[in-house]
Amino acid sequence: MFFVTGKSKPDKLNCRDRRRLLPPDTKTLSRATSASSSPAPRSAAPPRRPPLGSSARSLALQVVVVLNMQKIIKFQLLYPGSKSSPDGVSAAELVATLRKFEVDFLLLAGYLKLVPIELVQAFRRSILNIHPSLLPAFGGKGFYGLKVHEAVIGSGARYSGPTVHFVDEQYDTGHILAQRVVLVLTDDTAEQLAARVLSQEHQVYVEVVTALCEDRIVWRDDGVPLICSRDNSDKLY
Repeated sequence: MFFVTGKSKPDKLNCRDRRRLLPPDTKTLSRATSASSSPAPRSAAPPRRPPLGSSARSLALQVVVVLNMQKIIKFQLLYPGSKSSPDGVSAAELVATLRKFEVDFLLLAGYLKLVPIELVQAFRRSILNIHPSLLPAFGGKGFYGLKVHEAVIGSGARYSGPTVHFVDEQYDTGHILAQRVVLVLTDDTAEQLAARVLSQEHQVYVEVVTALCEDRIVWRDDGVPLICSRDNSDKLY
């Protein structure tokens, strides 16, 4: 999936007065982005195109934009364009479309391709991804799904867990924003470990997106992102 979120005022991020991207088929991130007292978003038109199969060269990017928590616009973009997918958009067209909706933040979940450099440059420090291991361990190209958990168990690692990180030009190398620790049991299977990590993914991503909504992410002098506590702005983690 490919999720996008943005705001309507360029000077300050405000949960009530922003455009957001929510998962089209889950409630996990919507718990965070609907945390304000504004009315719940209404339903919207269905996607323009059916999802592509996993073997297709182009991906159907699911885009759902919520306007001030009142109206939902839902559509799909095929990216990248190719001879076999003439309706697909280029990286520049993808950036232009997101700019059209005044998008500020992009939230990735289950997006396995390398994010185009044009998108990274246009949304520097604004693209988040979640990975099912404690990065920098067990990350990079080829580490996804059960492959991650099989590698964790096979290595003898005692701990695993999800990582929320900013996206840069490489796989899983952006600055880490939040992590949760999950104990690896001695008799774990990849499926069992994946289920426990996934449970933590749902919690930590919601917490991070909530911090985004509330403008509680700050940057240390050395470029490391930190989250301000909701109860004490002087407390960083």
